[in-house]
Amino acid sequence: MILDSSAIVAIATEEPGCLDLLAQLDRADTPAIGAPTLVEAALVLRSRLTMDPRVHTQRVTAKTTKGNILLNVSSRFGADIDATVLTTDEEAAGIRSDFTGLTVKRDQFNGKTRVHATGKIGGGGDKIELFAEDGEIQIGQLPVAR
Repeated sequence: MILDSSAIVAIATEEPGCLDLLAQLDRADTPAIGAPTLVEAALVLRSRLTMDPRVHTQRVTAKTTKGNILLNVSSRFGADIDATVLTTDEEAAGIRSDFTGLTVKRDQFNGKTRVHATGKIGGGGDKIELFAEDGEIQIGQLPVAR
């Protein structure tokens, strides 16, 4: 069973049907949640639970080993990004972003290549920490719906 962000939000906010979701989760052989799903769920919960959306006190963290992180957000989205890739592949791209405003540095750390990107996208906002070991990080910009 793979949980999506709407299921996580439904359980966290105790929406109708959340007990059925929990029962199904309990019966599942291998429950799973993807890192992008966790980030999306955290952002949705923040917008639902925070009275003042201008208050940036939340922190969203996604970590993976031997996997990639793909974070797709609106072009209007603002966040303070701290992203790190640690890999044995010296030629790996590491971190790609459709947004400007990130400073990317590459160095060696404990025999591995570390790619570290920090900065503000969309003017800044809540802190998003992304970490991928032996994977890559892509921060994509979704088109604005009209």
